[in-house]
Amino acid sequence: MILDAFYIRNVETNLYDYVKTRGRKETLTLKSSYRPVSFKFVLLDYLSGAKCEIAYRLENYDKSWIQLGTSSAIVLSNVPPGSYTLSVRRSNSDKVWSAESFSLPVTILPPWWASMWAYIGYAALLVGVAVLVRKQLKYRLAVKNSIKAKEFERQKAEEIHQAKLRFFTNIAHEFSNSLTLIYAPCEQLMQMTDSGDATRKHLNTIRTNSRRMQSLIQQLIEFRKAETGFLTLSIEPVDVLELVRFVVDHFIEVLEQRKIALTCTFPSQPLVWNTDRDGFEKVVFNLISNAVKYTSPGESLAIKVEEKHGNLLFEITNTGVGIQAADRKAIFDRFKVLERFEMQVSERFETRSGIGLALCKSIVEMLSGTIEALSDGETYTTFVVSLPPKSVAPQPARQILPLPAAPLPVGVEECAAANPTDERQGKESKGEKAQKNGLILAIDDDREIRALLHGILSKNFEVLEACDGKEGLEILKIRTPAIVVCDVIMPNMNGVEFVRVMKNQEQTRHIPVILLSSKGSIESQIEGIETGADAYLPKPFHPRHLQALVESLTHRNKAVTDYSKSHYAGLEQFQGKLIHREDKDLLTRISLIVQKNMAEETLSLEYVASETAISKMQLYRKIKELTDQTPTEFIRAIRLEHAEQLLKTTNKTVQEVMYCCGFNNKAYFYREFSKKYQLTPKEYRNKAANLKGS
Repeated sequence: MILDAFYIRNVETNLYDYVKTRGRKETLTLKSSYRPVSFKFVLLDYLSGAKCEIAYRLENYDKSWIQLGTSSAIVLSNVPPGSYTLSVRRSNSDKVWSAESFSLPVTILPPWWASMWAYIGYAALLVGVAVLVRKQLKYRLAVKNSIKAKEFERQKAEEIHQAKLRFFTNIAHEFSNSLTLIYAPCEQLMQMTDSGDATRKHLNTIRTNSRRMQSLIQQLIEFRKAETGFLTLSIEPVDVLELVRFVVDHFIEVLEQRKIALTCTFPSQPLVWNTDRDGFEKVVFNLISNAVKYTSPGESLAIKVEEKHGNLLFEITNTGVGIQAADRKAIFDRFKVLERFEMQVSERFETRSGIGLALCKSIVEMLSGTIEALSDGETYTTFVVSLPPKSVAPQPARQILPLPAAPLPVGVEECAAANPTDERQGKESKGEKAQKNGLILAIDDDREIRALLHGILSKNFEVLEACDGKEGLEILKIRTPAIVVCDVIMPNMNGVEFVRVMKNQEQTRHIPVILLSSKGSIESQIEGIETGADAYLPKPFHPRHLQALVESLTHRNKAVTDYSKSHYAGLEQFQGKLIHREDKDLLTRISLIVQKNMAEETLSLEYVASETAISKMQLYRKIKELTDQTPTEFIRAIRLEHAEQLLKTTNKTVQEVMYCCGFNNKAYFYREFSKKYQLTPKEYRNKAANLKGS
């Protein structure tokens, strides 16, 4: 069996034109477009060639041999691209298949778009698209992050702005208390004619709170200067030991009263250091003030000054209280001081991280020094300040002047003052209390404000004091005051919560409340009034204003009490007359009976008496006494009033109105109607229509 012819698309072609040698193997290589492909074989059997058969198989494509019978042509038309082997075998006339076969390797190439180079191009294109997409996504993400960053910066700027506004708003509470304690005693002094002990007492109050106000304002200004970088330094030789002793002298009285042991460790030789006098004084003053404020009575305080490793060291240690490790890193953070101070002022929490410590850190850093807090968290706290020497700018020789008097720090003057409440209560006698006009409960967390309220109101009233809303509620369980004067911003329970609880209790809801607050905005006043307060007085207030409010509410309460106890409390208005409530109910019931039976001309006094369960004679006397009319006149007046309403509000004829109101005699109806309204029914309707049209 030999291959006789080879056809591509039914055109005979030279097979060897498409045979390619790969290695040592010859392969028929065809493009996918060369279809159909045909092979024609010739059997070398001259005797019985017509009876011989052919079978073929395309390996890797056909699973079994394909019998062609006596046909000698093999046609391949739909073979997919790939590598195959065409095997052909024959049989003799006895149908015995030969063991040998014809084999021809065949490779059908894929189309250009499915070739290896095409796939490489596809992969390159895909990679390029992926790179472009990634680049575009990355660009969009960068734009989005940039927008978010700008929005975040804007929000942070707004938060800082709002924090500063809240800072000044909340610190106004401290300012208002001090201003109140200055303003009110001044007003009282202006009303006094003598210059005895009372005058000296008020003058002392003015002086103390002036210093306190000055210290608060100065700390605020210095803090703002340090925060914005406008705090300037003046380097000069400073006698450190003299300065520290001077500051310590301001706290000796407080330390003795609170029985705090003070230990000072100073060098034996004078220590002069080049630094900023005012700044170093503020640091020492605030650290000592902070230590004194948070040292419990009976504990100890140690101050140490030395020169070590070329630096000036100032240490102050107080026992009895410590700072947790988590809080030590934040107490000097000037970025958090607004939030901390807001909490301290608005909620009255005791913290060791107010403006003073943040100001100390700012000043120490400007002096190129360091400040740190050391503590075990429970038993002690130490603040260590280390300052390097600064170079003194050339300037004319000057003498080291004595230190100026420093104002008392915030919170320290309260420690030095004796308890005024106990002193006042000790001076009052039972006889004096008996002559008072009533009891007033004063609630404020500031002891001096309570003392001021006591001084203003104690002339005419007995005054009880409470430091917050919870204590005020406990007092209300024991005593019932005539008026409550309450601050708004307090710890534990503020004034608004106190009023809300008080006004929800049956036994206390009738008591008038005057709210005092540094929040003088309309919104704050509306909130206080809506909660149930009877008056809202912003700080600072005039003493006479408070006295006038108290007197007005007292008189109003007394008037309400007197009225409720008088016989007028049982009277009500009826047709311009004051009558008892039960009599008004009786006349109302009679009117309803007449209105239900309006069309009945035969409505009689007997029927009304039976419906009201009152005898005829008693009903007659009662109606005559209350209305100055007989029962017949009273019923007729109700009928005429109903007729007058129908004439104004309906389109019924006058005769229909007359029958609806129980009148059957036209002349009688016209006469009685004209007598009451000075017009006939028709004239009255025309007049009412004209008035309505105009």
